[in-house]
Amino acid sequence: MTHYLFRSKHILVTMLIAFLVGAGLGALLGAYLHKETIVVREGTPDTPAAMTSVNLMLDEGNGTIKTWNTVSWHETMSVLNLLETVTVAEHIVLLTKDNGSNGRTVTSIDSVENATSGTTTMRWQYWVNNTYEPRVASKYYLKPGDIVIWKYAAELAK
Repeated sequence: MTHYLFRSKHILVTMLIAFLVGAGLGALLGAYLHKETIVVREGTPDTPAAMTSVNLMLDEGNGTIKTWNTVSWHETMSVLNLLETVTVAEHIVLLTKDNGSNGRTVTSIDSVENATSGTTTMRWQYWVNNTYEPRVASKYYLKPGDIVIWKYAAELAK
């Protein structure tokens, strides 16, 4: 009977040690092999400020470029909402045209108006993260870290 108890205790101690060693090695190996998943959106900086804000640039087409960095972002913010937020805060006159169910389009920013001269139409157009967007600005919703550039330029084909 003593031999049986000794053997049972020996087996239990061996199993406990094996468990502790296995758990320790598993934790070390897991920490070594684990790679944290970080979501990085191409073309945007991955900083805390960028993940809660958006940026705006206005290029008036005459060499005048204005920039606003880290404008507070909210979930339903469209390109037009961003532009309105900045123009109100900076006392810049913004004129838009309501196109009914097609949304609103920008017709003038800071007294620079859409215009046609001969066969050339100059108008306000926007890019998000260096990609031209033909969609109406009131219907394009931003994500944190987006960079929006409004340019006064010759009209691009849609």
